[in-house]
Amino acid sequence: MDIDAYRRKRLKELVDKESDGNVAAFARLHNQDAARLRQVLNPNYRGGKGFREGVARRLEADLKLPPLYFDLGIEQVIDSKHASLHDNSMISAPKGGLTEELLTARRDNLTEDSPQTFGKHQNVEVAPIGQRKIPVISYVQAGMMTEVVDPFELGDGLETITTHLDLSDGAFGLRIKGESMLPEFREGDVIIIDPAEHPLPGDFVVAKNGDEEATFKKYRPRGTNDRGEMVFELVPLNDDFPTLNSERDHMSIIGVMVEHRKYRRR
Repeated sequence: MDIDAYRRKRLKELVDKESDGNVAAFARLHNQDAARLRQVLNPNYRGGKGFREGVARRLEADLKLPPLYFDLGIEQVIDSKHASLHDNSMISAPKGGLTEELLTARRDNLTEDSPQTFGKHQNVEVAPIGQRKIPVISYVQAGMMTEVVDPFELGDGLETITTHLDLSDGAFGLRIKGESMLPEFREGDVIIIDPAEHPLPGDFVVAKNGDEEATFKKYRPRGTNDRGEMVFELVPLNDDFPTLNSERDHMSIIGVMVEHRKYRRR
């Protein structure tokens, strides 16, 4: 069983337990999009790869589940010195999937003497080391992307960065420009975008208009139009900039932000 199938199994067990298998009722209970949950639970969605890292982590947060809830118990158990919990249960690692460093990411109920932490009263821990290289591309390159475009090669980017996230082949980085997303996103910050992720309300996305110009904004769905197409707004965090509308401004989503890297500025 691969990691996506295992995550679907864990989610289905949760739906069965809380809503007797009724996805719509489960969605209402947790203020989620039922159609999106059905997609995630569908083993044929995106070739069985619809429950990737970013989806799992966001859904855990939305459902107020412990971090890595959907990954607990798969295949092999990580050495207890890295992942021993107070209840002696284990976090286990998917073969060929997430790195051990990611799965041993600490949470509040880890033992205080775990070697990954820095002492009983410290609030820091060892961070996972990036294993996957992805290109950081320009906004012009991002604006040229379509759903069927070949992934950018590392040499096509302005630079490369590494990440420990389990992302699709088309993932790329962008360096923030301008002030429309202040104060959360400052010029020079780096964001990692995965085109394989489906945007949920409140997600941050990269989108493009009919002139192949890319922009980074907050995603806010507004329902469907007469043609059954999703209408959405792209909202800046800085009120001095206008909100974009997918119908009026002919916008389409390129990908969803899965990581934000801030840099200290003096």
